[in-house]
Amino acid sequence: MYQSIKYRVKTKIIELSMKNRYLDKIVGGIRDKRRDNRVNPNLAKDAGSVLELVRSSGLKLFPMFGTLLSIYRDGKFIYADDYDFALMPGEKLDFKVINSMANKGAKLVAFSLVGNDLVEFSFEYEGIRIDIFKLDYYDDKVCHRCPNFRTDRPKIDFSELTIKEYSTYFEVEYPKITFYFDEFWGFYIPENCEDIFERHYGLDWNIPKQTNFIDYKNYRFIRKQSFNVSGHHSLLEVEVMERIYD
Repeated sequence: MYQSIKYRVKTKIIELSMKNRYLDKIVGGIRDKRRDNRVNPNLAKDAGSVLELVRSSGLKLFPMFGTLLSIYRDGKFIYADDYDFALMPGEKLDFKVINSMANKGAKLVAFSLVGNDLVEFSFEYEGIRIDIFKLDYYDDKVCHRCPNFRTDRPKIDFSELTIKEYSTYFEVEYPKITFYFDEFWGFYIPENCEDIFERHYGLDWNIPKQTNFIDYKNYRFIRKQSFNVSGHHSLLEVEVMERIYD
């Protein structure tokens, strides 16, 4: 109850600040300071165990976003606060993914929806977050969709599961992805990594940063309900089952 009240008060303050430029400046300064002071643990030392888990899961996945950036740009893992993978063409987010990860000790801790479409599963393995994304593959492009956690303030239902409801989602389009198998890493890797990085991070993707960095130039923010649902894996699995077989 306290958590819900605290969140509603903070949301009301933010809504008011958007109507008053002086209050907006104060609130913005506080949020920037909190963000700058936030320290995410560096999980780079766990890269070997995470990559082996994913390789041995039997799922058709390839490294994406920050994980792919470490592989392509740095050739090693210098910093990682989580690990990102995407489904290969023709694959689905379903119970095969959940069971395959669970068999390796990784539990479902969250999933995301755009409308009624499952777009992401998040797993936890020994305190490490592993995100698996569904991409939309077309003849001439690939599209990544996600609830708009970047610029939207969600409504949150604090119950057995924590449900964040957004009024918008974002999508980023990438050129068609073709793959080659990398013997060293043991994964299929996009042949056009730099196209992916430019659209996701911006033209300066090859400059290592001290914080997470995003260039919104290639983002489309679209008005449609989207959700992130988190909680205990047993409850999440029931929710996913209902959505898959509804």
